[in-house]
Amino acid sequence: MSQASETRKLYAFERMYIDPIDHEQRGEWPMWRLRDLAQHIWSYEAPDNWYPPEIKAGRGVKMGDKYVSYCLGRSEIVLARDQRFPSILVHEVAHALRNGDVNHNKWYTRRYFTLLVKYLDYNPLLLYHYARENGVAV
Repeated sequence: MSQASETRKLYAFERMYIDPIDHEQRGEWPMWRLRDLAQHIWSYEAPDNWYPPEIKAGRGVKMGDKYVSYCLGRSEIVLARDQRFPSILVHEVAHALRNGDVNHNKWYTRRYFTLLVKYLDYNPLLLYHYARENGVAV
């Protein structure tokens, strides 16, 4: 599967299954709370000699007709104005924990799902079931 195809499938999956839970049940979080979550995840998941990324509020990067959040290696995560939800932060932290690798392959997806389960209490059986059902590489 091509990188572009993997990305499209994961983003579609997130819109159908992750976003509704995050947006309806948790709501948008203030930046201080997202920074605390990122620091908490980083303290348990990253190697000891890695500094945590700086979590910033920003415009994001234009993708199609909207601005989206992004990760710059391990150093910085920028959360776009309308994307300050915990699952979006976890998505970007998963990239940072993979040295900023932008691929959405099965190794990335497994790491991302592990973080969603461990830190945001997502149901692992449902995540993997719906991901497979929607062609997401897991």
